[in-house]
Amino acid sequence: MNIQVKDISNLSKPNVFKSLFQIAFEYILIFSIILFTINFFNVFTALLAIMLIGARQQSLSAVAHDGVHYRVCKNKKLNDFISNIFIYFPLFSSQQKYRTYHMLHHIKTNSEEDPDYINKKDNPEFKFPQTKISFFKNVFKYIFGIHHVVTFFSLNKTWKQKFKYFLKGFTVVRPLEHVKYKEDRRELYSLIAFNVTLLAFFIITGNVWYYLLFWVCPCFLYIPFIFRIRVICEHFGITKNKIDHSRTMYPNWFDRIFLGLNWNLSYHLDHHLFPSVPSYNVKKLHQKLLLNKDYRDNAQITSHGTWGVFRECTSL
Repeated sequence: MNIQVKDISNLSKPNVFKSLFQIAFEYILIFSIILFTINFFNVFTALLAIMLIGARQQSLSAVAHDGVHYRVCKNKKLNDFISNIFIYFPLFSSQQKYRTYHMLHHIKTNSEEDPDYINKKDNPEFKFPQTKISFFKNVFKYIFGIHHVVTFFSLNKTWKQKFKYFLKGFTVVRPLEHVKYKEDRRELYSLIAFNVTLLAFFIITGNVWYYLLFWVCPCFLYIPFIFRIRVICEHFGITKNKIDHSRTMYPNWFDRIFLGLNWNLSYHLDHHLFPSVPSYNVKKLHQKLLLNKDYRDNAQITSHGTWGVFRECTSL
């Protein structure tokens, strides 16, 4: 891709203050949603809060993604500390584990060596184009864990195997498959200690039900739904011979509010081309890439947000 090395170098410089602002902004929104819901509590506001908070948790993943590429700050140890303490650990995940998985995805995108692709290549839900009904059915059954509950009771397996499947079905706790990975026990113990301490704090203060409803439920019951849509938007339903089997999507208001596709998270093709550029600079990168004819002619750029992706992925 014909773009100035100087431009990429300037755009790739991490700024820890911008990353901390992103994190603080999302947590302020989350706390605001919680306070509003507590003061106007009913079934409708509780369900709405789960969706809105889940979207904010997903939005935090843009910063977590920067952390994987060491773009939160220059100091790698501080980079990992910030990412783990404020995002990965609270979301019951491990940065180093995801980094191992994600780097292979970048190197071998949509190939037989891409662990993300291998998990989906034989799944009919990722065969496109689909009918509109099939698309909606395959996506919306992941909302509120419906698919996992149904499959849990329908599997002809032991209860232990069923429980393992049930945990595996949630994005935040899935094991690494098709990847050789040596567990970082220090990070694993830190993850466990962090969440045990956090749970103990909410139990002692008498706020454990708020924690379960406003943090755990969005994480486990809504993020898998968002993740399903996001995966399709990033790498599936590519309509032409496009660059790197990836898509850049211009998000609409629905995507930002209810799917958490903020901080340029949906400019995925641009990220694949230059993964050194942190999220807050990806849109600037995109504007520079648009000046390149090869990029304009071959990039899969989808307007109108997820609705545009839906139209590209479906047939009559």
